Amino acid sequence: MGYRYDDDILIHLRDRHTGANNAIPCAKVEGIFDINGVTLRQAVNRLRCDAQPVCSNADGYFYAENSDEINDTVTRLLGRSKKMTDAAQGLVLSHQIFYDGRDGL
Repeated sequence: MGYRYDDDILIHLRDRHTGANNAIPCAKVEGIFDINGVTLRQAVNRLRCDAQPVCSNADGYFYAENSDEINDTVTRLLGRSKKMTDAAQGLVLSHQIFYDGRDGL
């Protein structure tokens, strides 16, 4: 396993990008740490799972300044989760419609 950037990203966001008005675009975070988008999203996910208030909006990532910013991010994440669940259910339905009883596609 390679180096994990979690703590470095957390410190950078906390020290330089606190509050939604100070969000940093994902591409800039990737450039600062010389990482790709997947690595960044994985690090942010781990930080959030560890109860760190790393939030995001259309402008990028930031360290939460207040509970409203956390709530806004939670609402966005839940909305995305619902869209993914809906897509998965649609695929299950397509499988039932088009491939019912047959192995493979």
